[in-house]
Amino acid sequence: MEKSEAEEPRPEQKKNRHKSLKKPPEESGNSKVAPTAAEGAQAEPPLEKVELSNEEISELRKKASEYDELLDQCKRIKAEYSNYQKRTEKERDQWSKHAHKEILLKILPVIDDLQRTRKACDLVQDTDSIRAGIEMLCASAEKILEGLGVKAIKSVGEKFDPTLHEALLTQETDEFPEGTVISEVEPGYLTGDSVLRPSKVIVSAKPKDAQKV
Repeated sequence: MEKSEAEEPRPEQKKNRHKSLKKPPEESGNSKVAPTAAEGAQAEPPLEKVELSNEEISELRKKASEYDELLDQCKRIKAEYSNYQKRTEKERDQWSKHAHKEILLKILPVIDDLQRTRKACDLVQDTDSIRAGIEMLCASAEKILEGLGVKAIKSVGEKFDPTLHEALLTQETDEFPEGTVISEVEPGYLTGDSVLRPSKVIVSAKPKDAQKV
């Protein structure tokens, strides 16, 4: 038996047909494609050649010369300021050392008196308490000097050194080699590597009879 009407498509087939008939979405009119680097370079305007007159060239040279001169001035000022800083620092250090030396020279006579008194105590009886007090004062004063960087110069038994010792007199003796410090009248001191005060000493000399032989 023949079919009088065409067979109607199934609902699923209709749905697929509608999907196939849909148009692809059109691109938005606002979207733009970014130009490539080559296209961007081509888009830049060419550099224009600038021609300068002789007066303008002369003016530029003058400005360049003025700039070089100002640069040299700045360099000189910088060097002078650096030298000024070094000079003032050196002067300040020298002044500090000088003031330091003046203070120490005022302290030393006090220590000398204490040391003389300590020696004089040996000639008096029953002076243990006095001697003990003087010993404490001397030790305290010597500690102060040590804290200030002052050291006593070694003298007795040392070879006479004119840079460290001041010879008050010579004494003939066979007990020490000639030119040896045998006694210290007044101690000397060093501050750093410089002599604050030389030691006043007595130096040995050969007896005259030994010189004749």
